[in-house]
Amino acid sequence: MKKILLALASIGCLVACNNGSQATTSNSTVQSLSESEMNNVTNDLPTAKVTYLYESMLPISAQQCFHKLPMYTSNLTAVNNNGVVAGSLLVGDDCLQHGYLWDAKKNTFEIIPFPTLTGNYTTIVGSRISSLSTNLVTGGITFTDPNVPGNHEYATYNNYFSPWVMLGWNYVFGVSEDGKYVVGSNFAGQPLLWDVINNQSIALTISGNPILRSMLSSVSNNGIVAAQLSQNGYTNSLICKASTGTCEIVDGGKEMGYDSYLNSITHDGRFAYGWQRNGSGTHLYKLNVQTNQISLLIDNYYIPIVQNPDSGVLVVHSINDDYPSIYVESSNKVYLLQDLLDKLHISSQNIALSSIRISPNSKYLTFDVTEYANQLFGVKIYFPLGIATYLNNNLTAHK
Repeated sequence: MKKILLALASIGCLVACNNGSQATTSNSTVQSLSESEMNNVTNDLPTAKVTYLYESMLPISAQQCFHKLPMYTSNLTAVNNNGVVAGSLLVGDDCLQHGYLWDAKKNTFEIIPFPTLTGNYTTIVGSRISSLSTNLVTGGITFTDPNVPGNHEYATYNNYFSPWVMLGWNYVFGVSEDGKYVVGSNFAGQPLLWDVINNQSIALTISGNPILRSMLSSVSNNGIVAAQLSQNGYTNSLICKASTGTCEIVDGGKEMGYDSYLNSITHDGRFAYGWQRNGSGTHLYKLNVQTNQISLLIDNYYIPIVQNPDSGVLVVHSINDDYPSIYVESSNKVYLLQDLLDKLHISSQNIALSSIRISPNSKYLTFDVTEYANQLFGVKIYFPLGIATYLNNNLTAHK
């Protein structure tokens, strides 16, 4: 069955996996060990475990929607440090899109309930997840009936299975690793920084003025935000702080280009990653947040998605063919995703390579699918020694 790229979905209850459904692992060059066993690996043997998400592992109501609809949609959008995967799929009597949490270790697949809206705009027609913390705080969007006047897209966070609507016409892009902060922006580029613990918005200014045309992408556990600001025809990297409610443009000195984008920050807020353009081309760069100094990493690649790269492992795209790859800072090398799939004997025919997501500790990697051939809904790969170690020991770098 073909899948559609965008749809809406839901059910207002928790649903577990079917009894007896088990994750399937590759049995070629991939060692057949459980994740708990592989956590105890102490030698230098590079290992990896591949887990497939099949239709049989979905809630029964999702399976029913899959078979009765001519077009179906599901998305894997985030994976945390424990290997829990978040995404969205069509489920329930009305086959509406809803967020989910898939924990292969516990063999559970749980549906996140809709939030409660008040006033005239209470008809929810779907929700979607964009980000996930280690303690299972998710961020995303709740959709309401477009035929009813008013806001139709609400920034929403879910504290495990307790949803909360933040602001209308806002979009969530990132959640801190500890789930304390949620970041995003609205359609006008006004920043969204939300304190989950105190359940309140944190106002941000730059030079004492309100902010427009910004995008808050990634946030650390101590409330430091990687962002970008468009002004005067250019885009500038931006650092914002929850503690002060202020944002500052990243200077970066002579190394900084005329266009720069900052969309990745480590959980401790020490380093942020972005990319910039100047007269000599496009460059990946690393920012030391404390000293405001940048280091140029590699040329001709950019960072297209929000990430929390605690291990210096980043998904990057080539400016030449827009093809996604993995950059490892420790070795300063780029590895092709196709080479990784070939090494693990995973067919790329049905894999959406641009959907790749990596956990902050770089031990988990996920892919979405382009269509549901063989009832496959997604792929998760576990690297007990980390993605960087596996790539450096098993693959030849592309660059």
